[in-house]
Amino acid sequence: MNAKDLEAKVNEWKAQHGSIYELCREDCADIPTIAETRFVVRKPTRVEINRLAKHAQNDLTAANQNLLLDITLHPGRAELDGLFRDMPMLAASLMNGLDKIIGTAANFTARPL
Repeated sequence: MNAKDLEAKVNEWKAQHGSIYELCREDCADIPTIAETRFVVRKPTRVEINRLAKHAQNDLTAANQNLLLDITLHPGRAELDGLFRDMPMLAASLMNGLDKIIGTAANFTARPL
């Protein structure tokens, strides 16, 4: 998908899903190929987060992949599934990018009062 087509789709997805996010590798600004370095996702619902938490106890990789297959808008589901088959730990890397979106990256420290 070229940049112009992706921009049009982003506007369509924003209208449909509200907040959407781009996950990209740290060096993605230097790489023009969108499909290999950038992923567009919508925010997961509470139901999807609960399902992730439930299934992560048994198979974390599969749970991560299933959530990402559900919320990823670009690339398409079939392409993303193929990427997961070729690079099984890609899901873990993408989940790191979701941390701030779903609140798991909030760094709290405990201190006595």
